[in-house]
Amino acid sequence: RVLPKGSDLSVYTQEQLDAIAFHHNAKPRKSLGWMSPAELFLPQGTFDFQAYWTNIINPVALGA
Repeated sequence: RVLPKGSDLSVYTQEQLDAIAFHHNAKPRKSLGWMSPAELFLPQGTFDFQAYWTNIINPVALGA
């Protein structure tokens, strides 16, 4: 999900780059009061933070 500095972006599709950017914009930030940029700047109700991370985080690893 993180591209090393100096990576050749031409080998990625626009959809892949968009997915990487969205993943980074969905991460909570201490400087934003533990909200993500997506939560703050997208229109209300267009971003489901919990649903997004539920698909990414393995609930077994969390003891669920």
